[in-house]
Amino acid sequence: MVQSRREPTISSSDFSAPLDDDTPNRNSNGRRTQKTPPPPPTPAKGGQGMAIFAFLIALVGVGAGGFAVWKIQALTQELTGADDRIAALEKRLTLSDDESSQSVTVLQANLKQAVKDIGTNESEIRKLWDTRNVNRKAIAQNDDGLKAAQAELEKSVASVQKALSDQYAGLAGSVKELEASSGSLERQVANLRTQLAELDGVAQKLAAVDQLSGRVRSNEEAIEAIDAYRLNINRQLVELQQKLSPGP
Repeated sequence: MVQSRREPTISSSDFSAPLDDDTPNRNSNGRRTQKTPPPPPTPAKGGQGMAIFAFLIALVGVGAGGFAVWKIQALTQELTGADDRIAALEKRLTLSDDESSQSVTVLQANLKQAVKDIGTNESEIRKLWDTRNVNRKAIAQNDDGLKAAQAELEKSVASVQKALSDQYAGLAGSVKELEASSGSLERQVANLRTQLAELDGVAQKLAAVDQLSGRVRSNEEAIEAIDAYRLNINRQLVELQQKLSPGP
């Protein structure tokens, strides 16, 4: 704060004594004493904000890694149960010679449902791709391990898409073959078993992704539909045999 200056009065003492505010302080020896300058202001720590931001990014990366580990463990448990279900479904896919004479029209409807399920799976894959693109920037900020996992995920998704395309082509070809001969049903079952084995191998590579369980469930539903259809055909065959058999 600036002090107010006192105006001198006309007196003899004014010529011998200096003003209080305009003259520097003197010690007992008559020497001038300098006032101690105030300390410079402490500079603000500009790097602290960047450190906090880097810490938050690292924290997000650690959280994403922990979430991925948890999802991998959960998916592993689901895959173990899926293997058991697939083994049980393969046993039920064994068809007798009488069951090979199914109706082509009904089987076509069943195959159309399977194609519809495949379309649903492709839609889910596209959603997963969209989700991966949204999170791609955040994943790029993580360590090299997450980058390697992302590359493996892309390869696995491509393999699953190829397997689904092969499955669709196989089912479409089976429809044409069934129109010519009902015996092609056995070839379709063998093709389906091969595809199930391929999906099982792909499932082991997709340990970091939770989309496989939904795909396996879709295949299970398709197989269950085929099994239900087989039982229905068996009942129809029994009724037809009863009608065709001569009375006692």
